[in-house]
Amino acid sequence: MVARAEKYPWSSAAAHCQLKEDSLLTMDSVHWKVFEGITDWSAWLHEEDDEELLGIVRRNLQKNLPCGSETFIKKLERISGRVLQFRPVRRPTKG
Repeated sequence: MVARAEKYPWSSAAAHCQLKEDSLLTMDSVHWKVFEGITDWSAWLHEEDDEELLGIVRRNLQKNLPCGSETFIKKLERISGRVLQFRPVRRPTKG
């Protein structure tokens, strides 16, 4: 793709980095509130990824499990009536 996200023509990164204006992007949208604390988007985009967190996301995606806080996952479990937390495969106990 590209070495820097803000160079990709279809990315909102350039607008967030204040390199171009994007009339389709509503920066005051409630969806962007989670990113309010980011003051330097270029630096934030180039931070190293948290490998432990990426491992959890990849594992849960492979197993069709949700990602989120324990509270969020428990709420989904109550709604769905299913166990949605990751449980390692264990050997059955001898009976």
